[in-house]
Amino acid sequence: MTQMGTRRRVIELSFPANARYLVLARLSLTGIAPVARLDETMLADLKLAVTEACANAVRHAYPDDVDGSVRLRVGLEPDLLTVEVADDGRGLDVDNLPGWDASRMREEGMGFSIMRAK
Repeated sequence: MTQMGTRRRVIELSFPANARYLVLARLSLTGIAPVARLDETMLADLKLAVTEACANAVRHAYPDDVDGSVRLRVGLEPDLLTVEVADDGRGLDVDNLPGWDASRMREEGMGFSIMRAK
């Protein structure tokens, strides 16, 4: 919900669920950064989280023989930036995923820990 007199701006991007298109999500955030007043650190963190989310959709949402898409939606309001990554794939229960164990020194599984970080 927005306050009276404020305008919510939404940017949407849809791309094929293929790793070669992940750069589009990162580039879109770079373009939005000045409007959203993101500093370099915030932008880097946001790019990492969005790249992880989009990469999970590319890697896990669709069987190899199915063409799918990934959608990125960024909402801009005064003092609020929202980011949604969606697909129409198989889905998974993120509340029951195991946490990433740094002692195992694997990158796989780290994405949800990064996305949950504040």
